[in-house]
Amino acid sequence: MTDIAAVVTDVFTEVIGEPPGKGGATTPADVDGWDSLTHVYLVHSVESRLGVTLDATVLVDCDRLDRIIEAARSARGMG
Repeated sequence: MTDIAAVVTDVFTEVIGEPPGKGGATTPADVDGWDSLTHVYLVHSVESRLGVTLDATVLVDCDRLDRIIEAARSARGMG
């Protein structure tokens, strides 16, 4: 079984260039460079890594990393 939180955290670290300082509670305001374009790339990278399609609301309504993790779990049928 895939640890979704670990995969999303790894992808976050690759895309942003540093691990999420507040874990799942990390928000774009906490991270230099987590702008709208980077957010789209982050979501796309999570989808590619996990082989899923996240709900489109993730692009506009995700204000914390744990919400991306929740969406990924849901897309994998785990949440």
